[in-house]
This record gives sequence, C-alpha cells and structure tokens, in this order.
Amino acid sequence: MENELLFFPYGSRGLIIKFKKPSVSQIEILSRSFFRDYVVSLFKTDLQDLLLTSDSLTIFFKKPPNKKAIKKNLLNAYDISLSKSIDFEYKHWEIPVCFENNFSSDLLKYFNDDESKTKDYIKRICELELIVQFYGFLPGFCYLIGLPKSMQLKRKAEPTLKVEKGSLAIGGGYAGIYPQSSPGGWHVIGITPIIFFHPKRDPNCFASIGDKFSFKKISIDEYEKASKQNFNKNLPSFNIFNVKD
Repeated sequence: MENELLFFPYGSRGLIIKFKKPSVSQIEILSRSFFRDYVVSLFKTDLQDLLLTSDSLTIFFKKPPNKKAIKKNLLNAYDISLSKSIDFEYKHWEIPVCFENNFSSDLLKYFNDDESKTKDYIKRICELELIVQFYGFLPGFCYLIGLPKSMQLKRKAEPTLKVEKGSLAIGGGYAGIYPQSSPGGWHVIGITPIIFFHPKRDPNCFASIGDKFSFKKISIDEYEKASKQNFNKNLPSFNIFNVKD
C-alpha cells in the first residue's frame, strides 16, 4: 500500500499526499473522497483544512504533527478507503442550462460562427454524464470529467475579465460551472439558474465529489423564472444510485 502514496512536507504544519495516478474513474473518485472524510474523522480537532484534487490530498494541521505516526495512520486509512468502495452511493443531478446564443457566444465563436457545429455540440453535451472529480478555483467550482476528446476545447489565449455566475464552461478536458462571477479562461457554452454555492446553505454546495451531472436544455424564459427563486429552493432534481448500478 505504501507505494500507492507519496508524502511530501508542506511547511511545518502541512503534508501533501500524492496518489500514484490521477483519479479518472468514478470508483477512484468516490474512494478518495471517502479517504478525505476518513482523515477528517481520524484527526478531528487537529486539522486546520484539507484540499483534495485529482491526484493529491493536502492536509493542514493546527500545529506541527508527528509525521512518522501520521504517515502510518494515513496508510491504514487509505487501505480502509479502498476496501469501502463497493458500498458507495452517489447522486445524479439534472442541471438545467440555457444555451441561447447570448449565453453560448464563446462556443459559436470557437466554431467560427458555424451554427450547425454549435448546435451539434450542445446536443452532444446534453447526452453526457459527467463526474465531479474535485472542487477548486472558487468555492463551489466543480471540475467535471467525462468529456470525449472530440468535445474538449483548448483554454482561451486571453481570459475573459468577467464570466457570469452560473456559466457552464469548457476548459481542456474539464467542464465546470462558475458559482460566482469571475475572470476565467474557459469557453462559456451556456448558463444555469442553479445556485451552486451559498454560505447560508447547509451544505454550502449541494453536490459531492463523485456525483454525476447531466444537462437539460431550457429556454431563456425558464432560466429567468428559475433565477428568481430563493437559494434554498433553487436546487436541481436528483436520483440516488449505488456505484455498482
């Protein structure tokens, strides 16, 4: 098990755990999410923060830890997380997205104003099931994997100064939804009225690492109506599945 993980110090109170390879399957993603949660329960009040990405888990402790003892505990926790895999459940969320021209102008521009290619891309993305691999960049910004190579779009040469809140965008092999307005270098292909992150909601972000997303095309009228809903009511529909399904 030890060769599955590499440990690197990060200052006096931090520890980076590098996985042997990035998580690419749903079972790997769910397993590492469980590992993160297990680490939280293991060290409890000793933790300052944790950050899980596709290929690492960074742990920040409140005070310098005993790294030798910590390493042994983490290896045991990782072993347990792998054996837990068969019991995982996840939620499949249906995200409403408006793909009207004013919200998908980046996509139209990417295809040199070819409306046929733009419409085909939108049709194809609504047929996909994408997986939440990790969160980063902004609170509630989910990195979604599962795009076929033919649908991956290179990042913009120059970032847009303001990407609107709720924008569904593509950057390389990832899709993501901006939880707030922000500069960004991904290609915006649509917009959702769903509020992905709110500090007064528990949990702040409704989706978990390992969940699946699919996109449902809606009209601009449906988008505007849904945008007026309270953040606690503005949630997408979902179904719960076992990872074996």
